Amino acid sequence: MTRHNPRLERRTTSSSWPGRGGRRPLNRRPLDRYVMSHRSRFSLRFVLGIGLIARTAVSGEPEVRECWNRESHALARECFEESSRRSEEALAAELKTVRETVKTWDEEERYRNEAMSRVERSAAAFRKFRREQCDLEAASTAGGNAAGDLRAACESELNRREIARLRALRARFEGREFGNPNE
Repeated sequence: MTRHNPRLERRTTSSSWPGRGGRRPLNRRPLDRYVMSHRSRFSLRFVLGIGLIARTAVSGEPEVRECWNRESHALARECFEESSRRSEEALAAELKTVRETVKTWDEEERYRNEAMSRVERSAAAFRKFRREQCDLEAASTAGGNAAGDLRAACESELNRREIARLRALRARFEGREFGNPNE
């Protein structure tokens, strides 16, 4: 048996409101909920976008952090694209060095061939990961102006991390097990 609770009733007033038997609701919560949910979705996107930008700006490479401080968006975009291009060139050079190191590795040929195959598969997997990860970061702007900037900053940061990983790998192939990855 349910009890009558007057607080749960919808208050109405008599008027000529169509579709409701001439009664207009006094309580406009459905509209308020829509507006608030719309605002909260926007603010959530905004906060997440700013958080993502701040994360990249704070945890990124010094070069990427410098790009965020440019005077205009156009200058920042140029800086990001240049940073991404330079990091891509450095990654290609380091990958070439690792390949050469593996070719001259002082081990049997089957181990060298297996290592070379794994270097190539790892490089392909990294490119796929970088593309997907940076597309995700760009998508977090919901098509905003910073999408290209975030993609370029992401590519630059991930390239530099991969370069450090490849340097450590090269040190192991050269017999410097715990060598300095910055060499």
